[in-house]
This record gives sequence, structure tokens and C-alpha cells, in this order.
Amino acid sequence: MKTPLRVVWSEGLLMSPQHMQQQDLYHEVFTSSRLDALEPLNWGVVRVEVDRRALESGQVRIEALTCVLPDGLVIDCDSGDPELPASRPVEGHFPHTQTVLEIYAAVPRERDGVANYAQNGAGRSRFRVANRSVPDLTGEGQSLEVSFAQRNLQILFGTEPKDDYEALKIAEVTRDASGNLTVNEPFIPACLRIEASPFILAGMRRLLRLMSTRRRALAEAARERGDATVEYNAGDVTRFLLLNAINTFMPVLNHLVDMPEVPPRTAYMWMLSLGGQLATFSSDFDPAALPKFNYNDLRSTFEPLFARITELLQATVKEHYVSMFLDGREDGMYLGQMTDDRIIGCSKYLIGVRAPVGEQEIASKLPMLCKMASWGDINSILSAATPGAAVEVTYRPPPEIPVKAGVVYFVVSTENNYWRNVVTDRQIAVYLPRPFDPQQTKVELLGIPRKG
Repeated sequence: MKTPLRVVWSEGLLMSPQHMQQQDLYHEVFTSSRLDALEPLNWGVVRVEVDRRALESGQVRIEALTCVLPDGLVIDCDSGDPELPASRPVEGHFPHTQTVLEIYAAVPRERDGVANYAQNGAGRSRFRVANRSVPDLTGEGQSLEVSFAQRNLQILFGTEPKDDYEALKIAEVTRDASGNLTVNEPFIPACLRIEASPFILAGMRRLLRLMSTRRRALAEAARERGDATVEYNAGDVTRFLLLNAINTFMPVLNHLVDMPEVPPRTAYMWMLSLGGQLATFSSDFDPAALPKFNYNDLRSTFEPLFARITELLQATVKEHYVSMFLDGREDGMYLGQMTDDRIIGCSKYLIGVRAPVGEQEIASKLPMLCKMASWGDINSILSAATPGAAVEVTYRPPPEIPVKAGVVYFVVSTENNYWRNVVTDRQIAVYLPRPFDPQQTKVELLGIPRKG
């Protein structure tokens, strides 16, 4: 169709319907051109609802549709709207050898020399003429019957010709394990808002849950100070940077999920930035390999992007220490089994103790009261009143250990047979008498693996 020109309005002009029609066309094309210059991707689905019960009987029926076709024509139909397309049977269009059936919303194109309006949508007219009685909004005149143009919206299937239509793919139909027709949930239409795609929103929610879990694990590994602040040293740089990346993007993804009126390209850019930052912690991944944005096939964009970000989030930052909590008993005995191979053969061992008594009291009394040995040696040590593997308080734990506020740390003496038996038997027993209340005292064994 030729580009419409501005109508010349001059004195004495005899107006005709053609003048007004050309005026409408001019302003429609002018507005569309301005929008194209500002945002080329200004078309797509806003909302689509497919009747799933109709699918069970082999019919494709659209319950509601809000979208903008590629030529700028706006479709906004709620349930029961007369502009909604007639349902169509799938039979003959979806053989069992085919995995998916593409569903398009289509309207005939405007064509030069062809009537674009027809009664009841006869032929391939762009609009159907519908008459409706309209009242005088001032309340003074009588109602008048006015002819309105209803968009001649139709459903087309993937294999059908669309050369004479402005068509937009809005859904895919597939078969479930029982052979019944169902909506293909992973399909993402070209959409103006991510709320039009349950697949995108579900993927973001999964990422948020994973990020929250990862953030908690990283935060727990941070060194705490008594003034409730967090301390990082040179050995914590990688952990800190990963935690910083997660803390930066979690609020953004939360906002996108809570306010899903944003376009998919905006969501893509934020997730691309997240993926790029996470790639910092992977030596074998090139951030340039993250999927490109493809508006006409958004699934090929978001599905691998979600998968790659998930993989990067699940990649573990190498810890520089190993820990295990001991199980306390009513008699003041704390027992643990060293089932983790990483804790065997460490270069240095510490115990961390949190108790309701003051930290200074823990530091001064525990080395004298503590008895430490293997399960097999602990009873003989208690009977002989010997300390077993001795411990010494340290106020500056090694930088590999994530110091926690309220926890007092002790270095374990390992150059003795008592500790050698602990490592050999892979069983540790620590006895703490009063004032260490077994109900409220927590004991943790920490080991620093040998380098290399």
C-alpha cells in the first residue's frame, strides 16, 4: 500500500468520504512511523488466553486477546467481544507426526484498490461493518444508528498462507503424554510485556529462589565483628564479589516479577548483566556466549539464558575451610563423626564455641575444663583427669575462617596421640562441664585444608 499523504484542506473544498478516509490513514501511518523510530519493537502480545476446555474437544478458541499487530493495528478483546475470532477445529491441520501447531492471530492487510470494509466480513476485508445505535452524549439529541468498523480478526494455523494478512503468532498447541491437546507452556510469543509469558516469570522466580539460597550461604561464610558489621580479608575477595553481584541483582529481579509490565528486552538486559557478572567466577565460560536477543523467537533467548545463569549460580566458590557441628548430650559430651574426607589431614584445626556465658569467661575457662579425644579414648581421659588434645584460645583466627560474632575460637594441638586417634577413627568427642550448659552451648570443629 502506498504511503498516504497529508490532505490539503482549502476554502470551498467539497468534502467527501475519501477526504476523511485519507486523513485517517495519514495520521495512522504518521503515528506508527514516529513510534517505529522511537522503539522498533512496538508490536507483540500483551495478553492472550486460550480456551483449554475447547482444546480438549479439538477446537482452538481464543477467550481474550490484547496485542499490537506488526503494522500497528491494536487488538483488545475481552471474553465475549464480538471482534474475537471464530473457533477453529484442529483436525486436518495437526497430524500426529507434527510436534506443535502454531496459532496466529491475523487480520487482512489494507490493499490499494480493494474494499477494506464489508458487511459481515465478506471476503478478505480488513474490517467488518457493524451498526449500533449511539446516544447523544450531551443528552439533548436522539439516538442515531452509526456504522462502526470491527477488525476482521481470524485464527490461522502455521501451515496456512499469510501473505495477505498481518499475522502474529500468539500460541502453540502440543499433545501431552496421553495424546490430548494442550497449550505449549514454554512457548514465548513476541510480547510487549513479560507478564504475557508465564514461562519468563516462572524462570525468574526460580532464579530468585536460587539466588536467595546462594546469598544466605555466602553471608553465613562472612567474618563477623562484635559491632554487627561484616569483615572481609584478601582471601574472601571472590566470595565478596559473588555476594555483591547477587545482592545487586536480587532486588532488580524482584521488581521485574512484582511489576511485570516491562518489555522482554528490558528483562533480558538485566539478566544479561547478571550472567556477565557471574561469568567472572567461571574460568571456562565466555560471557560473549550468552544467548542473543531474538524478538521473533524469545524462547531461544530466555530458555538457554535461564539455564546458563542457573549453572553459574550453582557453581561453588572454593571454600578455604571445612567445618562440622558436634552433637551435644545432656552430660556435656559433644560428639561428631568426620565423614567428610576434606576434614581429614587438614593443616590446622580449631574449635568454635558459642555459649550463654561471657566470651571472656569462655576464653579463660574452656582450655582448663575441655577434654578432647576420640570416642574410644574419651572415657579413659575423663577417668585419668587428663586434657587429651589440648586447646589454646586465639583472638585472631586464621583468615580462612569466617569469624562469627559471639563465637570464641581455640586452636587444637595436633602433635599428640590423642588427636592422631581422632583422625584415624574419624570420631571426635569434646567434654565441657559446667558452666557450659549443653542445652545452649554450640561446638563447631573447623579445619584448614593443606594448600595444593
